[in-house]
Amino acid sequence: MSRNRILYNLGFSAVALALFVWSGPSISAQETADQKVEEIRKIYAETSAKIEKVEKGSEEERLSGIAVNELVINKTGKSWPAVGTYKVVYRFYYDSAGEDPYPSRLLKITVNTQSAARKYFEEFVYDHSGKLMFYLERTEADEMPEERRIYFEDGVAAFRIIDDGKARDKFSEEDEIIINDVFATESTLSGIFEATLN
Repeated sequence: MSRNRILYNLGFSAVALALFVWSGPSISAQETADQKVEEIRKIYAETSAKIEKVEKGSEEERLSGIAVNELVINKTGKSWPAVGTYKVVYRFYYDSAGEDPYPSRLLKITVNTQSAARKYFEEFVYDHSGKLMFYLERTEADEMPEERRIYFEDGVAAFRIIDDGKARDKFSEEDEIIINDVFATESTLSGIFEATLN
């Protein structure tokens, strides 16, 4: 084999190795993010099953299950200036953590808003240690996206956004603003929840 051919093969191998090494962390990060999403979905399903028992189960299941607080804004349906129909219903689902006899650990917060002809739904879901792990927003309006999902790690950082089924793990400046808004809203809502316990 000629010297040029050997150098060419070595060069090709080096490029292939570099591409493999360069794409390796990306593939690994993708798999890790997918694993985190699956774990969050598992906890979400468990939480949803508990909530369904409380809302649709027998009287015994409702009484022995998780606790639910509800806050309704404009309960009587008074017409809101420049809006018309306006109503917001907040629900806080919570249970006891460990040996604590008093329920205080948030599982989920839902927000149902009707403003004129538009309807909005939001939910904030927490992991077993009470940290925000998932946010869902649905709109019944002409706005886009109609559904947004945001997945969080340790309650402090988002790692995936899915808008109408399209996922991304790298965020734009607009995404960062949306994530910060979610954190701000969650902080306000968890503060309201804490106030109801005192």
